[in-house]
Amino acid sequence: VDLRPFAAIEPTLATRGVRVTSLAAELRSDARAWEKLRDANVAAEFGWPDPDPSPNGNPPEPETVDQFRVRAREFQMIEDACFIAALGDVYVGYSALAMADAARTRGNSGGTAVRPEYRGLGLATALKARCVRWAQENGLRTLITSSGNAAMVRVNEKFGFRRTYVEVRLVRRPA
Repeated sequence: VDLRPFAAIEPTLATRGVRVTSLAAELRSDARAWEKLRDANVAAEFGWPDPDPSPNGNPPEPETVDQFRVRAREFQMIEDACFIAALGDVYVGYSALAMADAARTRGNSGGTAVRPEYRGLGLATALKARCVRWAQENGLRTLITSSGNAAMVRVNEKFGFRRTYVEVRLVRRPA
């Protein structure tokens, strides 16, 4: 993937006060890094349809910081390859990679999320570019991602991701 077309995005975001950093760097300097990452994830879920709605229609209990951290580690998220867009002390978006195989040649996109009020500024593209660059620099030959969000599918396609399968979920609520 040629990342040169995306080179101007981060400097443009910087003029708006947005800094891009890694979770690993944030963990070294901010005891609340996991909490702020979880908060960004929760905020980004606003307006997204739940792919696994509960039978009674009630939303699930909010995920705690510890649950979020455990889920990220179980998914084998790479803290050096989790890139965060921060505006002041608030994480406004992130994109992360996780290991997909023991040979460390394939990575999974561990998710990309942007708070709704910051969408359309190029954050997801800038963060995904950081993930792709990290993968290139660390010998990953393949990245795998998935999304049901049309805007994120377009971002992924900018980086050469190809649609290879579709998941369809059917939900029927009891009457």
